[in-house]
Amino acid sequence: MSKLLIHWNRTLLYAFLWIATANCLSQNATLSGGGNISFGSDGEFSFSVGQTIYQFKEDGQGGIYTGEQQPILEEALPTKEGLLYESESLTIQVGPNPTHGECKVSISDKNRYSYEITSITGQSIQKGVVQNQSILSLGNQPAGEYLLMIRPNEEKPNIIVFKIVKN
Repeated sequence: MSKLLIHWNRTLLYAFLWIATANCLSQNATLSGGGNISFGSDGEFSFSVGQTIYQFKEDGQGGIYTGEQQPILEEALPTKEGLLYESESLTIQVGPNPTHGECKVSISDKNRYSYEITSITGQSIQKGVVQNQSILSLGNQPAGEYLLMIRPNEEKPNIIVFKIVKN
């Protein structure tokens, strides 16, 4: 009888170890954060950090992610005059950076783009629309780092991010 009991105990132990190992190896990715970004009366969208992208499809003209919608954050590059973003169809310059209060936004086309300025912690400071040559003021804000987010196309989820330093 003791051999039968030892056999069942060993069988239960192996089954437990197999189930525990399978469970550990099959863990799914979890979301680590997220939020909403709004663009005034132009709308808003939600995002998640750590969200899984399921599949990338590509053809001769480009590619697309399918599965979950994710905003594409594009960061501007620093230059002597401030910050610069360039693509095939759009150039945006923001300067001076660092600034003492005002930043000039120069856009290469005549379209209107929604923008939002947030503190580095995500608190919304200012929202509006920029076009061609616009002046944004951080005059009443304390010295620190701010994010200027411009959404160049309402149909695509990309956002251009300019990190502005106010002295």
